[in-house]
Amino acid sequence: MNMVANMLQLNPSKRPSVAKLMKDIFFTSGYLPTSLPLSCLSTAPRLDMLESHCNRKPLGEMNLNGYSEQDILASRVPNSPLRKVKPNNEIAEPQRVSLDIRKMLHTLKEQIAMVLKTKPARETASSADELTDPAAQPVIWISKWVDYSDKYGFGYQLSDDSVGVMYNDGTRLIMMANGYNIHYINREGDELYYTVKEYPTNLEKKMKLMNFFLKYMNEHLMKAGGSIAVKQSDSLSRIPYIHQWFRTQTAVVMQLTNGTVQINFLDHAKIIMCPLMTAVTYIDHDKNFKTYRFQTIQENGCCKGLADNLMYAYEKIRLMLTNSQTR
Repeated sequence: MNMVANMLQLNPSKRPSVAKLMKDIFFTSGYLPTSLPLSCLSTAPRLDMLESHCNRKPLGEMNLNGYSEQDILASRVPNSPLRKVKPNNEIAEPQRVSLDIRKMLHTLKEQIAMVLKTKPARETASSADELTDPAAQPVIWISKWVDYSDKYGFGYQLSDDSVGVMYNDGTRLIMMANGYNIHYINREGDELYYTVKEYPTNLEKKMKLMNFFLKYMNEHLMKAGGSIAVKQSDSLSRIPYIHQWFRTQTAVVMQLTNGTVQINFLDHAKIIMCPLMTAVTYIDHDKNFKTYRFQTIQENGCCKGLADNLMYAYEKIRLMLTNSQTR
């Protein structure tokens, strides 16, 4: 009988005490982190880091026996990945990832449909702060992007300052906000972890391209939502990356692997929709950053600009789901 079943026994005298509960295998086996990153609200943590903690010997091993990270790196086989999440892992397996993303996309479509049924556009809709819900704001969004897909790929920067590139060959490269750790996702969906100081020679060109994208974005582009405080990632964070994107005559549509769909309109308005948070963030022409629960919009309505953008998003998400069925 597991811990939850024990706690729910009808006879109170048969329920375990708090002291006994703390000795349950749930608390005494495996790795129990002291905290989890905020990104776990929408993205599973890195399993390779959990594995390393689980396999760590107790007590004195926490500090790597006094050796620095550089010492550990120097002792490794040159250019071998720090860690690899194999494709047979449930979270890293490409087909499962695609199915999960499609499921979240379908969920988001249904959430928006419920909002649109209420005809939310209101000429006098209140945009007062009491209708917003900062707690539901997206954990990660795309703050900058640049399209060089005619030659190289699609580059972008996330709100936590990590940088990614979706290359034309179907591979992806992400540099963490610390500017040191990099995640490489190959065509098969394997996640490989390196550093900017040590990576295989076949990534040299891709690293140069990523640095080119980063330099261009830093010098020429403004950061969307730059005034909003963002919690930095840690070693357990798995940074989401762009799963798909496309351009239309009026917008750029981007979907992250955590289910978030972001649409940047040519008039500089933006919407960021998260099916897990059941919310939409609206960045208007004046760069105001406001997050609303879908339920709040259903009950109170919203400005015409946001309502029109949600209608546009619904049509594009419907198109994305239709196209994925024909692939």
